[in-house]
Amino acid sequence: MLINVNGTNNQAASDRVVLSANPAAEKEVQFNQGEILKGVVREIKPDGTISLLVKGSLVNAASEVTVTPGQHLYLLVDSLKGGQAYLKLITAEGLAGLDDNTLSVNLRSIDVPSNPDTILIARRLLQHDLPVNQQNITEIINAMNMVGGITARNLQTAAFALEHNIPLDKNIFPFIHQFISSDGNLSRLVRELIL
Repeated sequence: MLINVNGTNNQAASDRVVLSANPAAEKEVQFNQGEILKGVVREIKPDGTISLLVKGSLVNAASEVTVTPGQHLYLLVDSLKGGQAYLKLITAEGLAGLDDNTLSVNLRSIDVPSNPDTILIARRLLQHDLPVNQQNITEIINAMNMVGGITARNLQTAAFALEHNIPLDKNIFPFIHQFISSDGNLSRLVRELIL
């Protein structure tokens, strides 16, 4: 899949990068329109292309902007057309300046109801450098419901677990939540997980 990353007149977006999927990648990178995600520049190759880590996979990219290895890029999936994903590069300032209306439009474009809770979840996902997509929002809501509903502490714990690839299922997440939310200790957590 060819991935075009570009800016528009939107003040939160600027510049242009063109990405193409790395054929050696173990898994195909899937994008959803309206999704906000983070990429990390891994390498600048002698031919000028870059290797970019997006959603856990390396893709090759050509960039019209100067980038450096280790640089974090925030990307908005603008559209999917003809086997191509068009992404907008969002500056850090633009990301911080995303207002509730912009997040609301992006949530609706990925078929997520826009309300104060989902906007709060989207902001927390961005703070943890996680993609704002339907799957992550659903997983966070389900995890929070397992431990008492939507609260700031439950959201923080769920986002932390998701960021660190801790399963958000009924067998593990409540124990992680209890450990993080209390003065528990690691030995007690391990004992409860084993028994």
